Amino acid sequence: MSSLNFILFPFFILSTSFVNGGNSLNSILITVIIFSIFIYNFPIIYNKQIINKKLLISFFLFSAYLIIQIIPFPSSLIKILSLSSYDLFNSLYKSYQWMTISLNPLLTLKYFFSFILGFFLIFYVPHFIKSKAELRYFWLGIIYIGIIHAIFGLLIYFFQINQISIYEKKFYLNSITGFFINRNNFSFFCVILFIMTIYFYNFSSKYFYAPKSKSIFNYLLSDLFLIRLVLIIFAVTIILTKSRAGNLTFFISLFMMFYLDYRTHKKWTFFSKTILTVIIIDILFLSYYLGSEELIQRVAISSFEGERTRWEIFSYGLSKFYDFSLMGYSLGNFSSLFRIDLFQGGQFYDHVHNDFIEYAGELGILGLFLFCILFFFYSKQYLSNKKSLKTLTDIHHMIIVVIIAVLVHGNFDFALHIPSNILLIFLIFGMGLTQLSRSIKKVI
Repeated sequence: MSSLNFILFPFFILSTSFVNGGNSLNSILITVIIFSIFIYNFPIIYNKQIINKKLLISFFLFSAYLIIQIIPFPSSLIKILSLSSYDLFNSLYKSYQWMTISLNPLLTLKYFFSFILGFFLIFYVPHFIKSKAELRYFWLGIIYIGIIHAIFGLLIYFFQINQISIYEKKFYLNSITGFFINRNNFSFFCVILFIMTIYFYNFSSKYFYAPKSKSIFNYLLSDLFLIRLVLIIFAVTIILTKSRAGNLTFFISLFMMFYLDYRTHKKWTFFSKTILTVIIIDILFLSYYLGSEELIQRVAISSFEGERTRWEIFSYGLSKFYDFSLMGYSLGNFSSLFRIDLFQGGQFYDHVHNDFIEYAGELGILGLFLFCILFFFYSKQYLSNKKSLKTLTDIHHMIIVVIIAVLVHGNFDFALHIPSNILLIFLIFGMGLTQLSRSIKKVI
């Protein structure tokens, strides 16, 4: 298979990120079509060594649960499954013989396809990648997407260009947002890509580059120098999003990467020195360019949501979880509930600004239980691969840092409700199930 296919596959999967992170039903449907084309040309040959049956069964159970949220049922059955949805429908409309748990099935479909496609990526990626060379090209395909976003955002920011052809920037004019609209969602996207890039640098230097001439000319022309340049571009982009959630996530991720490397090698390595350098540059650049107050806000978690209304929206999100506790109010429907209950022409919230509270309300106890089972069997398969030395150390550390980034950022915003961010995380989890030897053999 051509190396170009391994670059194009993740690039095309994330290509709709150029339209506000693929945050529309049309965008995710286009991505599903692209994935279907790859499946047709490079079909999966099932291998129980890579994906076990329990993981597959838990996937189908969770998928069936998501389908139940959007298909019509007799109103008498909806009354049993979700009394809150039944009462809400009856308070808004005349009695219907058929109802759905979801107040707006079209909104739910966007997230349904995002998750279903994401889980298919977890199964497909380890079957698609069978060598370190293929993994390298695949990794690069994801990084290329991020480079385009970052460079575009930096150009728009420094040249103050708010409209190019059909592109028009209307929000966050003093921040970098790339092709996204919301700077917080974009900052999370860039943080994950920075994490991927720095571990790609470690992976490439370990398996693909033998020491060459130490002349400065050869160094400036080397791929490793270009990767370092990309890391700097991502770091500056993240800082200039001016997202407090994104910058805090970035800061914690840097310290976590430094800790994992130092704990593994028990000494200062070039990787740990690079991380420490980025941390120092990050602090100095932020305090100089944005002011010391921004630096304090980054580490003062309470300053994230100083507005009283944001904490009230957290409370409202939790109250909806209690109201729709069993089956949830279905994916993507928080905005519908907010319009019904609270919106009076003032400030409007289409998300809780806490991914975990929002997903708890959307999925309900039953959905959360099924998702936890699915994650448990994924973790079991992943740890089995790691124990048998089939998971590369760089990928293992990358997944740990990505999970920490998700936990930090998810508590302060809704980046995990953006399809491109969802698919990016699933692509990384798919890489976690690749089975490749850890033996070091340089490929020049």
